[in-house]
Amino acid sequence: MKYFNELSDLLIEIIRKGFVDLKYLKKLLKEVQSEKQFIEDELEVCRTQPKEYKLGKWTFLLSTIKHPLLIYEISGLILKIEIIIKEKQKAIGIQPMLYLCIPMKLVEEYSEIENKLAETKQKSTYLITKNNFQFVIETIKIFSILSRKHQKDIVNILRTILIYGDKQTIK
Repeated sequence: MKYFNELSDLLIEIIRKGFVDLKYLKKLLKEVQSEKQFIEDELEVCRTQPKEYKLGKWTFLLSTIKHPLLIYEISGLILKIEIIIKEKQKAIGIQPMLYLCIPMKLVEEYSEIENKLAETKQKSTYLITKNNFQFVIETIKIFSILSRKHQKDIVNILRTILIYGDKQTIK
């Protein structure tokens, strides 16, 4: 079984299953391109002014860092998308990080993993069906408003699929 973990893989999977067609992708591309507001431009990480903090014989300066967290509930599903704003790890600035939250009760292996600790690199399966595929579309739309770079990535993915799809059926 193939495990999908990239948004582009999920999009190709819903096309293969016939849940969306290339005509819909063209409409989605226009919608994504029309977005002009980005989360990265609106939110920021906040640091408090450092204050003295003593612990035994040690004196420190204590500051608090606040990371904005946005939570989006996907309509009609129990799934949520979380976006947390963090500092870039190897550069100056911030970066929005998107997480798709799938309740464990919805994964195929739930009865086998219920009340157990997860193992390192353990995988589980969430089936994409005609009743829930919309979560992929919602995730793509939200991913595209994280930043201009994210929007550009989604535009490139959609254009590539449209070019490839015009030449042959996606298999």
